[in-house]
Amino acid sequence: MGVYKHFIFDMDGTLSDTARATIIACNDAAKKLGLPPFSAEQVKAAMGYPGLEYYQVLLGSIKPGPNTGSNIKQGFTQELLLAFQKETDLGEAREIGRIGKGMLFPGIEEILEELKKLGVELYIASTGHPDHIRLLLDVTGIEPFFKSICCGRSRKVEMTGEIISTVGVSFLGDWLFVGDRHIDAEAAKGNGILAVGAGYGYCLEEERDLFDIIAERPEDLLKLAK
Repeated sequence: MGVYKHFIFDMDGTLSDTARATIIACNDAAKKLGLPPFSAEQVKAAMGYPGLEYYQVLLGSIKPGPNTGSNIKQGFTQELLLAFQKETDLGEAREIGRIGKGMLFPGIEEILEELKKLGVELYIASTGHPDHIRLLLDVTGIEPFFKSICCGRSRKVEMTGEIISTVGVSFLGDWLFVGDRHIDAEAAKGNGILAVGAGYGYCLEEERDLFDIIAERPEDLLKLAK
């Protein structure tokens, strides 16, 4: 394994333990709208999907039962989906503000600082909405570590390619992508760079084989820079 000089990070489930806020927000919204509660596993499994698709996947994970409301048995209306998205987004922003710097996975800030000291250039590529990413950067204070931040689009492979092309390098062996879901592995491999799975984050067991290597702890990332 070589020494890498450019690290592109996913945000939710890789840098930020976003489910801490989202689980509370989703269940508050579900209660308000008459939906059954969501487990931590359901919320984490849907993370990584962009925009409205996240809420479609999450609501689609509800298993109809004898006490399930008719709105679920008959399928979700667009009105319900949008109402759930609105309520969850508001609640998530509230919880992120309350948790603050604790939104980061333990050890992440220290690892980012150490990578910078080693001369590694850091970037973020996230499908998260710009307002969501901005709030996370503000409350955690990690924005100064990053050379550029690209977010708010569904095609992560394209965002990754734009980051690489902006730097204008020809040797892709210096680059890697750290993420927790299949779209992160696809973004890396679609651009010919190393795919590193955040095993300490939300990397699903069935998706681990999609990555070239797994970082079981944030500290494992330092091994790739020296």
